[in-house]
Amino acid sequence: MLIFYAGLQNIPGEVIEASKLDGASGLRRVFTIEIPMVASQFKLLLILAIINSGQNIVTPLVMTRGGPGYSTYTVSYYMYETAVDYGEFGYSMSIALMLFVVIIVLTALGQLLNRE
Repeated sequence: MLIFYAGLQNIPGEVIEASKLDGASGLRRVFTIEIPMVASQFKLLLILAIINSGQNIVTPLVMTRGGPGYSTYTVSYYMYETAVDYGEFGYSMSIALMLFVVIIVLTALGQLLNRE
């Protein structure tokens, strides 16, 4: 919420005032001015949410241990289970390396999207 709030604070007051003078209602102003001007914050938070969902290990571990079936498995939990339960540390490290590469690619994608 703080990121959205900071984005809304960066909207110039002249733009809001001009939209009010032009007769834009509150809902129209939200869709034509405020949402497009905070689009970079939307993109950033989308990338951060995707990265966080891949790194989530605590919730599936504590609550369900990956079950029922494999419905709450995440990459991080699979990496943990491979190392701790099965003792396959090399395979677990290769999973961690691939997770790192995916996160780097998503971070670079987020930087490219925010540059526009």
